[in-house]
Amino acid sequence: MKVFIIIIVGVVLGLQIFGNSGGSSPKTPKPELSAEEKASNQRYAAMSMYAEAIKKAARDPSSIEWMEIYSNKNGYLGCFVYRGKNGFNGTTIQRTAVFMGKVAKWKTHCAGKKDLIDMSFMKSRI
Repeated sequence: MKVFIIIIVGVVLGLQIFGNSGGSSPKTPKPELSAEEKASNQRYAAMSMYAEAIKKAARDPSSIEWMEIYSNKNGYLGCFVYRGKNGFNGTTIQRTAVFMGKVAKWKTHCAGKKDLIDMSFMKSRI
């Protein structure tokens, strides 16, 4: 049994020393993201951050249910429609616009806008 363990240890050490120089494999360069992919990542990050801020400010954060999420092209504007509990323990629908990290007027920034990007796929992730 000791001979078997010594052989296994010898094989492992031999592979580490002679096999692939410490176990690191050559790294392949990551492909550059396109401008659209970068913008999409920026929108996703901004909408996640805005949604978390809205959720934290809610009376009952666990009651928030996202209904609609929209963003402009660069992610500076987020338009959120959500359902949550109010002070009387009833459920209400709220609309919140966030522009450049600050709460903004829904009617000015979000109402009737045709050029907003639907980000509703995020509803289950935030």
